[in-house]
Amino acid sequence: MIAVKRTMAIAALVAACGFLAHAENGYEAWLRYRTLAAGECLEKCQALVRRVVADQDSEAVKAAGEELTRGLSGLLGRPIALTRGSVRDGDVILGTAKSRIVAERIQPDVLRRLGPEGFLIRSVPVGKGAAIVIAGQEDRGAVYGAFHFLRLVQTETVPAKLNVEQHATSPLRLVDHWDNLDPGRDTDGYPIGSRKGTPAKQSPDGELRAASIWKWDELPRLSPRYRDYARLLASVAINGVVVNNVNVSKHGLTGWKLLTAPYIAKLAALAGAFRPYGVRLYISVGFESPILIDGAKTADPLDPGVRRWWARKAGEIYAAIPDFGGFLVKADSEQEPGPMTYHRTHADGANMLAEALKPHGGIVMWRAFVYGSAMKEFPSEVQADRARQAYDFFHPLDGKFADNVVLQVKHGPIDFQLREPVSPLFGAMPRTNLLIEGFDYWGPTGRDASVCYLAPMWKRILDFDTHAKGAGSTVKRIISGALDKRPLGGSAAIITVGDRPNWTGQILHQANIYAYGRLSWDADLSVERITEEWVRETFGNDPVVLRTVSKILLNSWTAEADTAWPLGLGGPMTVKSDIPADRYTWSGNCPGPEKREKLHGADRDGVGIDRSSPKTGTGYLKQYAPQAAAMFASPDTCPEDYLLFFHHLPYSYRFRSGKTVIQGIYDGLFSSVERFEAMSRDWAALKDRIDSERHADILNRFRMQVEDARTWRDVMARYFFTVSGIADEKGRLPAAEPKGKSK
Repeated sequence: MIAVKRTMAIAALVAACGFLAHAENGYEAWLRYRTLAAGECLEKCQALVRRVVADQDSEAVKAAGEELTRGLSGLLGRPIALTRGSVRDGDVILGTAKSRIVAERIQPDVLRRLGPEGFLIRSVPVGKGAAIVIAGQEDRGAVYGAFHFLRLVQTETVPAKLNVEQHATSPLRLVDHWDNLDPGRDTDGYPIGSRKGTPAKQSPDGELRAASIWKWDELPRLSPRYRDYARLLASVAINGVVVNNVNVSKHGLTGWKLLTAPYIAKLAALAGAFRPYGVRLYISVGFESPILIDGAKTADPLDPGVRRWWARKAGEIYAAIPDFGGFLVKADSEQEPGPMTYHRTHADGANMLAEALKPHGGIVMWRAFVYGSAMKEFPSEVQADRARQAYDFFHPLDGKFADNVVLQVKHGPIDFQLREPVSPLFGAMPRTNLLIEGFDYWGPTGRDASVCYLAPMWKRILDFDTHAKGAGSTVKRIISGALDKRPLGGSAAIITVGDRPNWTGQILHQANIYAYGRLSWDADLSVERITEEWVRETFGNDPVVLRTVSKILLNSWTAEADTAWPLGLGGPMTVKSDIPADRYTWSGNCPGPEKREKLHGADRDGVGIDRSSPKTGTGYLKQYAPQAAAMFASPDTCPEDYLLFFHHLPYSYRFRSGKTVIQGIYDGLFSSVERFEAMSRDWAALKDRIDSERHADILNRFRMQVEDARTWRDVMARYFFTVSGIADEKGRLPAAEPKGKSK
């Protein structure tokens, strides 16, 4: 027994020092676990915690115990052992409803009400002292509870008496990797990678662009990064990962190979690395996989042979991965085939896959992203306005999807704009499970240098009241299933994790993943609280650092949006531009408003798209409930952030402030650069408060972001002066010849 205790103590010390294996390069993200500064909080926590005690052998409880000993040893500056045995004063008791030492202190009905993922953290008496119980009804709850307790210690917010009980807002909380399998292709342009399908090469600043985190040629041999990645996700209660691009076959892509035996073995290895942390593995699949893999003559979803093929394939996957999550499908969109090829509905296609997965507990996430050729049978006004198309296409299918199908709807009606209203499908599909799809990456306006903290955007979307069933019909209540009493729902975020040491390219971008996870777990959390948590966990509890970094993050979204989406303007970006292509090799997006006039509607008379009236515009507004539509219907009541999304207005139209539309565009463009310059200066001033490695890396990326913002400002300002013929009243515009003006 003495030898066992000595071994546990040594293991705890090694775990505590594990972070020393990594330099301050961002690899540990918010799980750094550095010793708290000397003071009252450190002394209180040292007195509160002496050991971690667990009497279960499940993979998840072991993982949670290892995380607690690693984290607490680092934070408290002394070894904290993981042990069995009788409970003593100062112990942290870890387990589930199956644990004897938990059951002796927490009533069964209390544990049952936690559900499969909820947890509690509670102070309980032990003799003349006290212990802390961290418990869930099931394994995932114990894991989430362990990470939350560490969060309380890291952020120095541990109360004298603990009584925490938490449950998930929504059952599905996923991240999507749009990574390709193909050698020489890293991603589809969204994670840290190249333009769509092009080989990786050096970036303009001399760094090699990062590739996919998944090394398919090395799997099933596992990299330690996979387990560390699962730790990061579990720490913010993300419970699923889609590992590959939704584009699986177009332009020669080969994501469909994940359904073949060699790749199923690779997936099984990945799933094993994720499993202890409650993270389930999902894959994107191609609708024509029976043809691509086995040479079938058809992929018709109503063909009995096709249905049998998918049932067999599901059986093969679950034999290797018993907790496999299910399929994500993009169909009949952007050259990806789907059921319409066979004159079937999207419900027919989704339900066929759902039938194959249902015996195993799997789900189908079917993307509501269909436009272009799929809309050819719709009236011309529907085809003319991309914003209308998702609603017009899918709303008639409400109630026709199986219970294990979730319709995955983009947060806005266009395609990942930094400023666009909530998709009207939220509130219009009461008999269908809904999953909101958003993005958590820097791609919309440039490269991975960009700081663009999206938590305020996510929060605005989740809190939007659709009025579908009266006041309080918020998006967060719809996707959770609470409003319509649906069994499934939640969120999925497209993220940019690659093989860079710091995961995301720009270290500050890690805050997006953190905030997304926290809001997915508890949609009622404030953005300010989440931001403070991340800064404290990532950079420590220095009040100057906390204040400065929080300010940078909270101001970055509006600054970035003003470079390309002023006043809700449709996204004026394209990969075709007069700007040299190698300036934007990070994501392929560069300013080209002249190529996107259908989206922003700029002409000699005004700018914006009239979506407010079926008589004068596209009629898009009628897709919302009347109470929600009323807010957007008039330029006088429409929020300025969405003004040009809903209305085509003369450049001379004046806001209530007296400013004209064209001057509002100019002011947004020029002030965005000034704001990024100020952020860069504020970050530079932290030089003596943050380690030199991370400080220098982030400062360098701020310099790139300022450069990019100036490029966007100049291109956009020249364009609007050329089109409108109206100069900036502050005299900041470069020389250009207005369109239609005589020389």
